Amino acid sequence: MKPHICHAAPGENRPLTLLLISIASILCVGLVLMGVQRAVAVNLTPMESTITVKMQQSTDPIIAAQEAEARVSYDLYKVAGAIQDAGYDAYHFEPIASLANISGVDWAKPSSDAYKAIAEAATAQVAPWASESTALKPVRQSIPLGETASGLDAGLYLIIAYGSGLGPDQYKTDVPGETIAVSERNVFTFQPQVVAVPSRAVEAGQVPSTAGTGEWQNDVTAYLKPGIAPRYGTLQINKTLLTYDDQHPAGFVFQIDAYNSEADYNNGAAAIFSTVESIPFTAAGMQSVTVGRIPAGSYVRVTEVYSGTSYTVQGEGLQIVSSLAPDPVGGGDLPQGNGVSFVNDFNDNSNHSGSVVNRFENGDAGWNWDGGEANA
Repeated sequence: MKPHICHAAPGENRPLTLLLISIASILCVGLVLMGVQRAVAVNLTPMESTITVKMQQSTDPIIAAQEAEARVSYDLYKVAGAIQDAGYDAYHFEPIASLANISGVDWAKPSSDAYKAIAEAATAQVAPWASESTALKPVRQSIPLGETASGLDAGLYLIIAYGSGLGPDQYKTDVPGETIAVSERNVFTFQPQVVAVPSRAVEAGQVPSTAGTGEWQNDVTAYLKPGIAPRYGTLQINKTLLTYDDQHPAGFVFQIDAYNSEADYNNGAAAIFSTVESIPFTAAGMQSVTVGRIPAGSYVRVTEVYSGTSYTVQGEGLQIVSSLAPDPVGGGDLPQGNGVSFVNDFNDNSNHSGSVVNRFENGDAGWNWDGGEANA
């Protein structure tokens, strides 16, 4: 007897459930229908299926808000058709020609590893990982997350999710098939996934099974669970020295503290980032220093904590960035507003002093002194 492959996925009592297989997480594998003959009920009528892609929302309200801000869209690519198994309430896949001979894949009985290989092989044939001239064409494109792709044929589909405000060179990463979307504070990382339609409904708490008794559903929902990482911004500190005392070099030291928000600072919360930087001078003019990997969106306070005895701050010795903008995706110019400026002038004091900024590096053996900068 020929084995038959059907698909289902975990869910609650929803209008639809699905099989969702990803490179990062295989949620279910094809099982063999052990010869149980059913009344033919699976619906493989062309253009009568739908797929809706949503994000598995975080229980953290701050992260959930960032997920909504990321503006994720998705594309669908059909990688296999669905063929009715005569006499059985089941179907099997018929792959597109370019994916018919994937090493290690038995399309009649795909294993979890096979689904992973299918997702990898299909993604390699999709732009921007493949040449536009030879790439697979999406059957649906640029669908906002949460909206439904309708009028689909039954089969197996590849889902590629990405930030709708990013270009292909921005949303793809160095990992083949991996894509990103970004909010102000976070980077969301997606792996390519495949979903089968139709799929069987399962009860809440049930282990997904392709031999289940649930009704066939031609409207399925795929839930994405992205990786989440913080975004960072870069701060530029500009120092202008109006008059230089040529008797001795000058050095200025700045304390940089970042907080989740101004409210956190006002409530006495600890800084989420803190460091010290110095700017040396050997002549009048302007010098700058940049400070990277500060959490994006943070409230940043920059204080000139040392000016020496011969120089005086002109104006405020504290500058604030109320919300540090993230570094541009893919690189680019420093965002406007991510800079602070200080001005100093010689105060006719002939006494001289100096500063030392020590730097430490956290390595395998713990914290080690990595030298320092001295300004007499």
